[in-house]
Amino acid sequence: MLTVSVFAFAALGSSNPMDGGISNGGENGTEANPFLASDAADLVKIGSGADGWDLDKHYKMTADIDISGAANWTPIGSNAAPFTGTFDGGGCKITGLSITGSDAYRGLFGYVNSGAAVRNVGVSGTIAGSSYVGGIAGRNSGTIENCYFTGIITATGHYIGSIAGYNGIGGTVQNSYNTGAVSGAKYAGGIVGYNTAKVENCYNTGTVSSYTPSATGGITGYNAGSVENSVSLLGSEVKNCSIISSYSGRVAGVNSGTLSNNYAYNGMVENNYAAAGNMVSRKNGADINTVQWGSFLWWTGTAGWDDAIWDFSDVGAVSYPQLRVFQ
Repeated sequence: MLTVSVFAFAALGSSNPMDGGISNGGENGTEANPFLASDAADLVKIGSGADGWDLDKHYKMTADIDISGAANWTPIGSNAAPFTGTFDGGGCKITGLSITGSDAYRGLFGYVNSGAAVRNVGVSGTIAGSSYVGGIAGRNSGTIENCYFTGIITATGHYIGSIAGYNGIGGTVQNSYNTGAVSGAKYAGGIVGYNTAKVENCYNTGTVSSYTPSATGGITGYNAGSVENSVSLLGSEVKNCSIISSYSGRVAGVNSGTLSNNYAYNGMVENNYAAAGNMVSRKNGADINTVQWGSFLWWTGTAGWDDAIWDFSDVGAVSYPQLRVFQ
C-alpha cells in the first residue's frame, strides 16, 4: 500500500527536493524542459525560489495572462539578485501590469543580467518608479527580443524606456516596439532610456517626454553604444522642457556612440519644432514618409528588416509592422 502511494505521487510530479524540483507538469526548469506559466499565479512564482522556480531557471508562457489582480507587481529580479535565466513568452501577452510607488528597477523584470534572455512577450500596463524603469526590464545586460510594450511609464528619476530603462554593456534589445507613453526626469527613450550596448530593428510610435533639460529621444534618450535600423513613426513625439535641441532627437537625444541606418517620420516634432540635420547616421535619423513605410520593399530593403520575424502585409499610413510570433 505504501509503495502504490509513493508511485502515484511521483507520477503526478512534485516539488519535493528529492525529485530535482520537478513541478506538476513534469518540467524542471532546464532549457530543454522549462517551467511553464499559464496563469497569474505562475508568473508571480517566477524567480521566487518556490518549488525550484529560481532566478536562473528557464520559463515559457503557454497562454495570455491577465495580472490585473496583482495590485502592485513585484518585478522579477532586482539589482541585488538579477534574473539570470531565460523567459520565453511564446507569443503570448501579459495584460494588466501595474506597478506603483517610487522604487528603482521597475518593470516586468527588474534586472535582466548578462547571459539571460527575455523574448516573445507583449506587455501592457501602467508602471511608475524612480530610476531604471522599463516596460519589459528596468535594466538589461542580457537579450531582449521580439517584445512590445503598450501603456504608460512614468518615473521621477533617470533611465526610463518602454522596453528597457538602461541597456548596459553586453545587452541587446532587438526586434521590439513601443506604442505607449514614456516620461521621466532624465534619460528617457521610446525604446531604451540609456544605451551603452546594442539596439536594432526597433520602432516607436509613442510620446517620450522629460521634465528636466536631459537627453530625450524617440528610440533612446542617450546613446553611448549602437543604434541601427530603427524607426520613429507617426504618433512619435519628443518633448523636453528645454528648448536646447542638443538634448533631444527623433532617434537619440544625445549621441556619443554609433548611429546607422535610422529613420523618423518626416512630420515628427521635437518640442513643437521640426527636426533638423536629418541623416541616417545622425540623432534625428533620415526622413521617412507614410508612402515609404507602407512599402514592403522599404522595410526589407532600405531598413534591412527580416520578413521571417516581421509581418509587413498590413503596413500603411497608420499601420505598422507586426511581430510574427504574436500571430
